[in-house]
Amino acid sequence: MQGDKVFALTAGVSGIRQGQAKAGNAADGQENRSRERKYMETLKRIWNAIEHNRFTIVCPLAAVIVWLTAVGCTPLTFSPIDQTKLVNARELNTEYEVWLAQNKVMETKFTAAGKDLEEQAVQQEQFKQFLLTLASGSVADWPGLAQLLVGGGLLGALSDNIRKNGVIGGLKRANKAVA
Repeated sequence: MQGDKVFALTAGVSGIRQGQAKAGNAADGQENRSRERKYMETLKRIWNAIEHNRFTIVCPLAAVIVWLTAVGCTPLTFSPIDQTKLVNARELNTEYEVWLAQNKVMETKFTAAGKDLEEQAVQQEQFKQFLLTLASGSVADWPGLAQLLVGGGLLGALSDNIRKNGVIGGLKRANKAVA
């Protein structure tokens, strides 16, 4: 029962407010109705023109919609390099070419490292053969002493060469890593 009284009271208050607004804004209301009437007349004229020239308006409009759909909907996929980024076909191709170039550089580094290991293995084998040749000679006679001195000198030169190659190779690898 009290709910009905509250509703009636609020309805009465809002009715009073609406009455005050209507009385105060009578001129504004007529102006709004006039504006609405002009707007509706304009819409009716536009609709009549559309009805009269139906296909002349609808076909180009449909063509624009089809064109916007075809051009505006570019296929996208997640980038294999950056999973948070969507890329189109051109960007994906660019990323692939960059990745391929980086891998070619890495492949060149691996090839150079492999050649370096092969050279070191050959030098190590030569060193072993030199030691075997040195060990097979006799030291007691003059030719043995000459062989020992020449062999020791060659051994020193070979060892120094191996050490220098290692230092130079390490510097080259360090410079390539920085670049």
